[in-house]
Amino acid sequence: MQVEAVRLTLGALSAALVAAMLAGLRLPLITTYRAGFIALLVLGMAMCSRGMQLDRYGWWSPFNVAGMVVGVAILGLAGAVLLHIKLPMVPDDRMALIILAGLMALKVLLALVRGWVA
Repeated sequence: MQVEAVRLTLGALSAALVAAMLAGLRLPLITTYRAGFIALLVLGMAMCSRGMQLDRYGWWSPFNVAGMVVGVAILGLAGAVLLHIKLPMVPDDRMALIILAGLMALKVLLALVRGWVA
């Protein structure tokens, strides 16, 4: 039950961060979209470390494999943003934040469906 509370807390913080950034609010130490992207990336990595549940589902669960593919896309996006590499669909840090939030939501959806199916 404690693991669930941690995941819910991290998810709520992530959603609040995205909502605040897109609403134009500037939080302490998170005053730019790039800083928001990095903060969301850190929160996402913390959530991912709690979400795979390898002891329960194993490495080769189709949902874990799909989550790994999405995770690789997230790491590619993070590398491009942090190294200032322009991607065709990512013109600025605001769009990178939106795409990261969408990919994270997809990973959460995969974990939820895995819990319902397995």
